[in-house]
Amino acid sequence: MSAPPLRSVGLLLCLLLCASPGAAQAAGSRLLNFSWDDSADEPVFTIAFDRSPTLKATDALVEKRYFHLDFYGVDGPTAPEDWDITQGPVFHVKRLYYAQGNVLRFVFYARRDLQFHVTTQGEGVYQVRLGDSRKKLVVIDAGHGGKPTDAKYHFGASTTRKIGGRHYLEKELTLEISRRLADLIKQAPNLDCFMTRTDDRYVSLDRRIELANEVQGDLFVSIHLNATDSRRKTARGFEVYYLGDSSKATNRHLLALENEYEGDMDSQVSSHEVLREILRSLADDAFRAQQAESRAVAESVDREFAAKGPFRQFHRGVKSAAFRVLMTSMPSILVECGYLDNPDEAEQLVRPEVQQQIAILLFNGINRYFAEVDPAFKPVYLAAGGG
Repeated sequence: MSAPPLRSVGLLLCLLLCASPGAAQAAGSRLLNFSWDDSADEPVFTIAFDRSPTLKATDALVEKRYFHLDFYGVDGPTAPEDWDITQGPVFHVKRLYYAQGNVLRFVFYARRDLQFHVTTQGEGVYQVRLGDSRKKLVVIDAGHGGKPTDAKYHFGASTTRKIGGRHYLEKELTLEISRRLADLIKQAPNLDCFMTRTDDRYVSLDRRIELANEVQGDLFVSIHLNATDSRRKTARGFEVYYLGDSSKATNRHLLALENEYEGDMDSQVSSHEVLREILRSLADDAFRAQQAESRAVAESVDREFAAKGPFRQFHRGVKSAAFRVLMTSMPSILVECGYLDNPDEAEQLVRPEVQQQIAILLFNGINRYFAEVDPAFKPVYLAAGGG
């Protein structure tokens, strides 16, 4: 079967100029392609860059019948361009460039109010899907990230363990597990995904929340590896968190790590108390309903790990904590997949087959949750091993 016809607008690059020794090196991302499937009833739009820029989505569909995507840190193209779309709820797309902020904007004009989802399809590739209620959008958040040379850098990005002469960083392992989960979701007929980061870069907690809300995710999953401030390093196992003002004492070191607190412990505790006050102020019916949904997700994922997880004999269960990154507008969980500072678990966590097993368990837990809350959802389950 031949591939569906694509109407594609590519950039004509001057290869000789780019290859010449005197050519200036661009600091930002470059747009490679904008395309859509002209044969589909509701086209899927693809926007491809040579590397991932920063995305911000704005929804003005109810008031003005359009939404737009802003990509920050992009070098051109500077000339505006327009495309007419013959089928589906979007009838026109406009591309604009704001040189002062290096922002490339795509504006999608719609015939009616609709839902849109932005998903990542690999490094620098974004897809815009319209009104597909059959697919649930999972926002995958790979914990930490960033280099010491970045403008902002947090000590959580440098959490490391030396195994076999090599240092493994938590930020690398969480990204690898996240990529594996994203690959599974992309192959599934019932799910889509968006990743808050696809490479080693710093993304603030507030920006992760904004991204999840902007792409209108149905579920937010933040992936981490655990740590303790104990010198003995004997803590083991997995645990799943949802947002809450837990009455139980939470590992102060873990709160500092995941909430990106800086400074001494007194200031960290003070910041945590401010966050707890925010949670108390949100304790209305809407928040409690979302909190219940988040707990349901956590329990679905927890059941998968408890049954077939690599560290199921050290089951730590479902907990609530005031993790800032979970303050999204959708059900949200934070999964601590194991202890990187425990020598035995660290040796397992760096193995590709264990990372794949964790990704499958997350995938199955996500499917189980959606199947429980949406009768129309048709779950897909994969063999995880470890039974």
